[in-house]
Amino acid sequence: MVLGIFISGEQYRGKGIGSDTIKEAIRISKQRISFRNVRLNARKRNLRAIQCYEKFGFNIYGQGQKLASDGTIIDYYQMEMKVGD
Repeated sequence: MVLGIFISGEQYRGKGIGSDTIKEAIRISKQRISFRNVRLNARKRNLRAIQCYEKFGFNIYGQGQKLASDGTIIDYYQMEMKVGD
């Protein structure tokens, strides 16, 4: 399973919304399909997100780059979390 979340607005950050969203997305998905790991990409400069993901159990397993629509290069970490059956 690949997970992606986006929380916009400083007033919504640091309130556990990301952690709750991750937990709920995995819980609901596990009820519907079988999978053993969850992967996501986190921008290297997004330290708050990386810390949230690591706290939740994700580990960095790789890295990459992608080209944004404005032509800038975005560096990111590939992260993965193992989940039980």
